[in-house]
Amino acid sequence: MRSNYSQLVLLLCFALLLVLPDIVKAQARGRRQGGRRPQQGGGRGGNKPPTKPTPPKPAPTNGGNNNGGNNNGGNNNGGNNGQNAFCAGTGLTASDGTQLRDGACSSTPMGSIPSVNKMVSSLITKPENGAAVNRNQELQVVVDYRNLDTGFFSDPTNQYYTIPQTLSGDGTIQGHSHITVQNLNNAKAAPDARTFAFFKGLNDEAAGGRTLSVTIPAGTLKQDGTYRICSMSGSNSHQPVVMPVAQRGAQDDCIRIKVSSNGGNGGGRNGRAGA
Repeated sequence: MRSNYSQLVLLLCFALLLVLPDIVKAQARGRRQGGRRPQQGGGRGGNKPPTKPTPPKPAPTNGGNNNGGNNNGGNNNGGNNGQNAFCAGTGLTASDGTQLRDGACSSTPMGSIPSVNKMVSSLITKPENGAAVNRNQELQVVVDYRNLDTGFFSDPTNQYYTIPQTLSGDGTIQGHSHITVQNLNNAKAAPDARTFAFFKGLNDEAAGGRTLSVTIPAGTLKQDGTYRICSMSGSNSHQPVVMPVAQRGAQDDCIRIKVSSNGGNGGGRNGRAGA
């Protein structure tokens, strides 16, 4: 009986020796497959490249008739920019990319500001200040610009004040300009900004990087008297250009002309030399 028991023990030990290597291999595979899962994104372990911001869509060509004129502006229904903490306390409608004539609050950042070496400056070179102009003739207005990268303007119907000021590769403001003409009615009081005799956006690239011009059709200046012609520089999204310091020369220029039915020759020979 004892002999049979001993034989059974030996048989079990022999069987265990046969299956033991397979058990060890199975445990090793389990340890290799049961490690920590790789991280999904986040930190430097992420496998997705950073998303690039979508650039603003190219501005449409609209013939320069932007920024107002007879345009009644927006619908005051709230907007794309939203209201930050400041705007929330003003009680004003949030800017929505349209021209809100009843006032609004914009949360668009000022954007990129140039150095003092790249501040915008302009000079009306034609007609000459004080020129006598015949209102029945065409009048050409020529402006020389310094440090304004022209030809940039967003859609004034739905992108007004929605894009922060931007700079070109050399640090100059990207934008455009305008010419506005008002009848001063021979008065010594500031005119009403809502009233103008002529307005035009200068949205093209400046000739030679500096010169923009516009022709005022004959008969546009309907009354005799003193008129003021001004340039108005703007950033890409139509906001006034933002400068780095307060103490500087003006970025815009104004002149006065005398308009009558028997005035000069439309400023043709009244312009400064080289205009």
